[in-house]
Amino acid sequence: MVWREAEASGVSGHRRRSGGIHMKTNKMEVTGGEQCKLKLLAAVAVLAIAFAVFAAVPAVAEDSEGAASPLPTADESGIITLASADYILTANITNSIVVPTGVTATIDLAGFSITNAAGKATIDVTGTLTISNTGDKDTGRVIQNEAAKSSGEIGNAAIMVNVGGIATINGGTIENTNAKAWYTIKNLGTTTIDGKVTVTNASAKSSNVANGWYDGTKNSSKANAKMTIESGTFGGYQYVKNDDWGVMTINGGTFTMSGDRGAAIMNWNDITIGSENGSGPTFNGNNGCIILNGYFDDERGKGTATVSYTHLRAHETGAY
Repeated sequence: MVWREAEASGVSGHRRRSGGIHMKTNKMEVTGGEQCKLKLLAAVAVLAIAFAVFAAVPAVAEDSEGAASPLPTADESGIITLASADYILTANITNSIVVPTGVTATIDLAGFSITNAAGKATIDVTGTLTISNTGDKDTGRVIQNEAAKSSGEIGNAAIMVNVGGIATINGGTIENTNAKAWYTIKNLGTTTIDGKVTVTNASAKSSNVANGWYDGTKNSSKANAKMTIESGTFGGYQYVKNDDWGVMTINGGTFTMSGDRGAAIMNWNDITIGSENGSGPTFNGNNGCIILNGYFDDERGKGTATVSYTHLRAHETGAY
């Protein structure tokens, strides 16, 4: 039996049956249904646009003609609601960013950080957002620092992509720093991670990344949550998770989880890992297990995993 992990500290999980896994490499093909079958599975800081007149403004945007304009003013709750524009940070800020439906925006961290306003996701996307971190700075961060409220769908992520939202993460460190944190990235829309990206989570209970619904009955649209990971470094205690209604493709990246549950990936619905034409991702699992694959039902929790060429290493003597 596969234990579905609690999504906040101290909350017990739900049981589900182990699901089928399909592993395909250049030399062999493995199918099976028991848990852990795959133990072997194993802009230059954007033009100097911040003239003295904007010296006190923490970030600026560029309109369609290239002229700089101030980042929208935060409301009394510390929320900044974006319009369609290109933004660049010029200082660290403690505000939460909202990208509404119909808005297409970009944020260049440019080596600076965004830390959430109290009780809010750091970046909340229902429109379309691209995040980058230009230049040689490795300090660009999106930070969530609050504990999860309870299990299931309740909590605040560093990046929350809602139904209908589209997010592309091309740079920066995305992190949840609280020891009782919720997810670092939660996707119910469409998210692509591709670039020099690091994603970490300090919690020993919550998944690092979650694609899809913890409770699939709440997905009234029955639309799939889609996530593609082309590159990046993923670390922390617990998995990158593909949940109910989740469709996940992992073509690259390095995944190293140190938690006692061990696995780098947890799948409940439909996941494809690696490409026969590429080098594939690298997984480092603890306790000898790389992928936990679970089945719930044939609609939202299919438990289908297809694995092509990749690098898999289990940190346990004799593990396979």
